Amino acid sequence: MNVHQAETAVRELYISWAGKPPVQMTPLAAAGSPRKYFRIDGPDVAVVGAFNPDLKENEAFLTLTRHFHGMGLPVPELLASDRPKGTCLLADLGNTSLFDLVVSREDMTVVGEDLYALLAQTIRMLPHFQVEGARGLDFSICYPRSVFDEQSMMWDLNYFKYYILKTSGIYFDEQGLEDDFRRFASTLMQAGQDYFMYRDFQSRNVMIDGGKPWFIDYQGGRKGPLQYDLASFLYQVKAFYPEGTREKLIGEYLDELALLTPLDHETFMEYFYPFVYLRLFQVLGAYGFRGLFEKRPHFAGSLDPAMSSLSALLDIHPPGP
Repeated sequence: MNVHQAETAVRELYISWAGKPPVQMTPLAAAGSPRKYFRIDGPDVAVVGAFNPDLKENEAFLTLTRHFHGMGLPVPELLASDRPKGTCLLADLGNTSLFDLVVSREDMTVVGEDLYALLAQTIRMLPHFQVEGARGLDFSICYPRSVFDEQSMMWDLNYFKYYILKTSGIYFDEQGLEDDFRRFASTLMQAGQDYFMYRDFQSRNVMIDGGKPWFIDYQGGRKGPLQYDLASFLYQVKAFYPEGTREKLIGEYLDELALLTPLDHETFMEYFYPFVYLRLFQVLGAYGFRGLFEKRPHFAGSLDPAMSSLSALLDIHPPGP
């Protein structure tokens, strides 16, 4: 379905919900996703309309939104949906993402007090999604898999192999790498998979409205470990958080997590940096696919900073034996 057809489907849902046509519909950027979003200005209120051609993924999003909103977690209110058409209407959270504030710093080596306060609010909310959000959730609706298991990890690692290593011209022992990947995934499985894993927890998916963080784009969430989401947020490639800020935010997260569930700090940190490596491998694979194969400039331009992040991680937190 092209943009015009998606807009028509969303418009029809809006008219059904509001009882009148919109005053204006404006397409919103959707990064690398086939999903299409529109800001809809009506006579009385602005809302966001969404179209997702993947109906199973859309069903996961609708179910998770209702679940989280019902628990009082800060997600957009679901106003209306048409499941067969893959459309829905959501409360409008404005135009400012946390990422906008993160990348607008004049000095990328510094995080000011106001920005740090928002980062801390965000990172302290994460355990509530992971622990409280998992309660009563039917994980069978999660898509494409209900749990972040060893197979999921291998998919991420092979993403890196096929779209970075194999395109680089660098020789590597493919069987040896496969054996290493399987040992790595098997080790990570020991961290446990008993929580809600947001999957793409990063500042782009946090909107700032009313001075507080609101959370979007959790449709890829599933049952999984705690460490992955924290790694995703703190090592977002273009965020360039100073190492000292990362360490402080880890402390914020662990303090909040300890209020919700028994926590063994040493065991958590034992698995944290291995999950950072896994996340960076996945991100690099995605950038390779979107940037080199689909020829999308934004993703191609992200490859160098992603490689720099991996290099810096190797220097500061080298992998164990």
